[in-house]
Amino acid sequence: MAIQAMHPFLAPPPNGGLASMGAYVSQALPPISTPAVDSRYCADELLVGQDEGASFGTWCGKYYQVGAPQPTARPEGSLFDYPPKSEQPLFDFQCTTKSSIYIEGDDHYDPPMILVDTNITHDIGQPYHSDWSSKVRVDVWVDNDHYLGGDDFVMNTLGNLIPFNVSSLKAGSTKHNLTCKAQVHGQVYYTTSTLTYLPPNPYGGNTVKIDRKTQALLVRNETSGDKAWQTLIPFGYYDSYNTSTSLQVCGNSSNCGEDARSDTLNRLRMAKDLGFNLVHTVPPGGFYPYTFDAEATAQFEEYISTAESLGLYIQYDMRNSFKNLSSVAYQIDYLRNRSNILLWYSGDEPDGAVDPIDSTKLAYETIYTHDGYHPVSLVLNCENYFFEEYALQGSDIIMVDPYSIALNAAWSKTYNTIVTENFGVSGCDGCVGNFYDISNRVEASRDRARLRGQWRNKPTWIVPQSFDDAQLEFWYRAPYGSENACNNILGWNHGAQGSVAWNSQYSTQELLRNSSAIAHLVFSQRRFLLEAYETRRQILSDQPYPGMNGIDIASWTIEDINGTGKTERLIMAVNAQYGRGEESWTFGLQDFLGTVKEVLYGNVAKGPNGEPVFMLPRTSVAAVILEE
Repeated sequence: MAIQAMHPFLAPPPNGGLASMGAYVSQALPPISTPAVDSRYCADELLVGQDEGASFGTWCGKYYQVGAPQPTARPEGSLFDYPPKSEQPLFDFQCTTKSSIYIEGDDHYDPPMILVDTNITHDIGQPYHSDWSSKVRVDVWVDNDHYLGGDDFVMNTLGNLIPFNVSSLKAGSTKHNLTCKAQVHGQVYYTTSTLTYLPPNPYGGNTVKIDRKTQALLVRNETSGDKAWQTLIPFGYYDSYNTSTSLQVCGNSSNCGEDARSDTLNRLRMAKDLGFNLVHTVPPGGFYPYTFDAEATAQFEEYISTAESLGLYIQYDMRNSFKNLSSVAYQIDYLRNRSNILLWYSGDEPDGAVDPIDSTKLAYETIYTHDGYHPVSLVLNCENYFFEEYALQGSDIIMVDPYSIALNAAWSKTYNTIVTENFGVSGCDGCVGNFYDISNRVEASRDRARLRGQWRNKPTWIVPQSFDDAQLEFWYRAPYGSENACNNILGWNHGAQGSVAWNSQYSTQELLRNSSAIAHLVFSQRRFLLEAYETRRQILSDQPYPGMNGIDIASWTIEDINGTGKTERLIMAVNAQYGRGEESWTFGLQDFLGTVKEVLYGNVAKGPNGEPVFMLPRTSVAAVILEE
């Protein structure tokens, strides 16, 4: 019996488009004489030590203009340093606090826990000589000599918890040092981290922390009197403050696109209607809202208050001022008492713009000096350019924005140059021009954090390509709604725990509706995506050429549902292939993982033994719950 839950917003795009998932436009392209270029791609910084190109700008440390030098290598030290593979198993012993911060007097609402991973790898850690199923004893001390607790765990497991008591600790902005010791069959291993234990938030507003076990955000409104923490899956859009809405978003509305002030507030209402919970406020160039005249300040406060009344959180953007530390301090002091400020955002593609490599770290430290009660985020544009310095040292949440849809990754139509590993800008740095760019970028961000012992502390979010640039920059068309759905689900399938798309002002109704549909899907499956986060696995279809065939599938597993002994799995599948007309792909799973209990999204049928059979048109997604 076929079980169908087709969503009207996921109709296949028109005939044509790219020929296959791995294809990109390769024909000769006409020159563009006076392109309108996003200023983000016009970095003024110059490559250090490259006198030959002193008159040319760079992006991601690469020249990109006609006549510029074409180096054969990247700037020294800019590429992430991967460790060599080890033939011998390595014990990657990680030990950190479950919550990014703990609050004095809050033990009942967020019991303090140490989060322990006993991973065995072949690229990072210390040599391991025992059986993988061995028991390991883990003990934890704070500030060198005070014992917090310990327990026995199984090797090669994630998410083990050790409760501890904070009564002996002094609350303050100074971090406490954690020392963790693991013992297994006479082998002893140590690792260190820190514990942040703060007094109650003195500024009011809200307090936000990262749940490092689920990578979700925990939020508490400090003005409501409710001490409970709310778990949040962030999902929303960037939105340009005080700007008119594009006609693609306006549709047939006669009152849209003329009044920037009204449009800005109306887009907040639209975000609420579409089911989003987050708006990322993009400031105009050089914009400091509260240092303008009284009218401008009142308008910005109206904007924040309107968002608050709608239940929308704000990701506050300081892209134009984050290198001015006195300005950063002033902005934090001004806004930290608002109850809908979710997190701070410092650099917007600082790696692309070749900002000073310590700029995000300095902003991060300044923010924490003035407010330790909200995480700090930024977005990276480059595939691999001083990742550790910009991201790991300068943020709590790493966002990535690979815009790979409808571009030619080998040619810059904006600058009329080739694009290679060491030269040029295509609009998607280091990309090949297909959906694998999205999953690869999310995986790379998470893996680099893991290799520096930071994957628990530095969640990755996806920035889907959800805008129409009118073909003025690098892209040949706006993404279709179905491509937006693929983009989002690929992010979640590969470990992203938040989605903030660029940009509602320049989006289309189709893109916004698809984002809304995916947001509702994600919110409805929080028990899998959050509670079972550590069980996420990539699984294979029954089709040949895995990793190349355009089919991407992930699973999340909850065992022993309500003590029944039954197991349930969330399966989310992406068909990222391009075909023509009404052609669709039919495929199953390589292994039997259960029978269909509920189809959540897309076209899925039951096979002879109750297994799922996916029947997906080009660039489409599906989600189903299995049970066994």
